[in-house]
Amino acid sequence: MKVEIVEVKLGEIEQVETALAALAKVSIPAREAWAIAKVLRAVKTEAEDFRKERNKLLERLGKTSNGYSFDIPPENIKEFNDSIRSLTEVEVGVPFPQVEFKVFENAKLTPEVIEPLIAYMFPDMEGREL
Repeated sequence: MKVEIVEVKLGEIEQVETALAALAKVSIPAREAWAIAKVLRAVKTEAEDFRKERNKLLERLGKTSNGYSFDIPPENIKEFNDSIRSLTEVEVGVPFPQVEFKVFENAKLTPEVIEPLIAYMFPDMEGREL
């Protein structure tokens, strides 16, 4: 199975993580299941790093409102928004297996699972309408 390093923006990484986690629950052949599990581990690492950086920004620029959530004071909103925007534009290389979509043809998948992954791991679906 071919694997391609694909650039994914951090702003999309949590959506990709959620889609891969849902896909990992589908019964598919062992080879493809292993490939999905492997890319999910890589994406989880990137998503965790993204969340840590986002939380650092919240801690630095925000104020705790009830012990576990943050409010951004008006004087910090621009810096926070600029920093988050910059962070979400960072691209990271993720080793996506190139899987033929027909492997999932009997699976019950929602568009929310399929759509974030089409450009990354289903080369036979590129350019097709959902």
